[in-house]
Amino acid sequence: MQEKDNGQLGYIFSDELSTESEAASAGSILPEIMFLRVLGSFFVAVLLWRLVKRLTKPKSPLADVAGPAKDHWLKGNYHRLFQDGLEYNLRLVAKYGGVIRVHALLG
Repeated sequence: MQEKDNGQLGYIFSDELSTESEAASAGSILPEIMFLRVLGSFFVAVLLWRLVKRLTKPKSPLADVAGPAKDHWLKGNYHRLFQDGLEYNLRLVAKYGGVIRVHALLG
């Protein structure tokens, strides 16, 4: 074992660890750091994969279904289907056809 004196405040540094316990404790830190690096890399890879998947997936044909505008930001227009009764529903079918987009709670 070689020791070097750095000339500052009398500290002596070793090229190698002096005891086996120090070597064992230093060796146990390395797997923990490697595990965190692998876990972090996996997390970033999953996030990037999901982002690319979301950006490249084809748009659903149901995204462009016509329907009335929202009446309220919280309730949407779903409540009017039951509140206004059959006449409202028949007007919607006459205006938009058989498939209608309805905005529900927070929608």
